[in-house]
Amino acid sequence: MVENGSFAQAARALGVSQTSLHRAARDLERALRTPLYVQTSSGIMATPGGAEFARKVKLAIGEIDHGIDELEAAKGNFGGEIVVGAMLLAGSVVLAGVLNEFVAQYPNANVRVINGNAEDMLKYLAAGDVDFVIGLVRSPVPEGLVNEVFAQTPYVVVGRHGHPLLKKGQLTIEDIAAYDWVVGTPGANRRTGFEKIFESSKKPTARIATCSLPTIRLLLSESDRLTLLTSYELLHEDDALTALPFGPITPVPEIGLTMRENWLPTQIQASFLELIQKRIVGSLVVAKELRLAS
Repeated sequence: MVENGSFAQAARALGVSQTSLHRAARDLERALRTPLYVQTSSGIMATPGGAEFARKVKLAIGEIDHGIDELEAAKGNFGGEIVVGAMLLAGSVVLAGVLNEFVAQYPNANVRVINGNAEDMLKYLAAGDVDFVIGLVRSPVPEGLVNEVFAQTPYVVVGRHGHPLLKKGQLTIEDIAAYDWVVGTPGANRRTGFEKIFESSKKPTARIATCSLPTIRLLLSESDRLTLLTSYELLHEDDALTALPFGPITPVPEIGLTMRENWLPTQIQASFLELIQKRIVGSLVVAKELRLAS
């Protein structure tokens, strides 16, 4: 009922009558000795306690499924499904280089990727809709969640190859404020970073807000617009975009995982996380060495 929004829709989803569902619902209330449902003008809805109970049951069912997968893995049958929450931009960039390697290593395992902004991803994680979230970590995180940071990935001001500002030396606030910007959507890390840069000066024109990397790439490569990308994201876009000599930009974002507190990954989940960590850390170390060499 929590997932479907009402008794009527829940009954249809289950293929039972509303009368049967009402009877089962009341039996559950009596067994738990606590109100789970309340009558509203929109119909019968879950109480806050009912919604929390549903969340915990969903998490428990997921853990049971993972336990079965782990038993099968002990027999040599590595399968099951990993559900990854990927934050827009940084999270999606990480996964692109990991998925091929993982499915080659575990041909019977499935990976489902759910993309979204940080707020949605953390809600999905708490509800058990995803196993873990990859991307720029938020701090502090909601109660019951923990972060595992893999590396710092500083923000850089980015434009197209051949951008007029590349002809200048170290850029000033006035230099980068003279151009139109593509910013992150409200609440996104890069939107906060943009606001931080221009908090004490006149903000540039920023009429386009998006967290879609293909859209950002197209907008910047065909104009003199600017944006913020992390150093990790830019590694995968350097064919079309380049960093401009401005900064350093603080605070420095961190890339890593967000998980439920006390969560124990299965063997294939642990292998997937290890591949992600190696890809992130390895890429950033190579990028640092290249910068030092240049």
